[in-house]
Parts: sequence; C-alpha cells; structure tokens
Amino acid sequence: MLQIVCGAPNIKAGIKVIVALPSARIAGNAKIKKRKNQRSSF
Repeated sequence: MLQIVCGAPNIKAGIKVIVALPSARIAGNAKIKKRKNQRSSF
C-alpha cells in the first residue's frame, strides 16, 4: 500500500484512488516526476 498526501476536503483515509507513479506518462505526454514535499503556508 502507498501513503498518499492530499489536501482535498472530499478525501478520507482508506479509499481507493487512481495513482500515476513516478515516470508514468499522462495526458499530453506529461511525465510524472518524483519530488520532495513542499511546505505549505496553511
């Protein structure tokens, strides 16, 4: 199982979601890249 960080208000722990892993290509031939978490200003 993967740990996914999401700030969406309509998401809860334990649900099933679609995931594009690093190096996957998505619409428009964009490539998913791995990167460090950024601190938010919340």
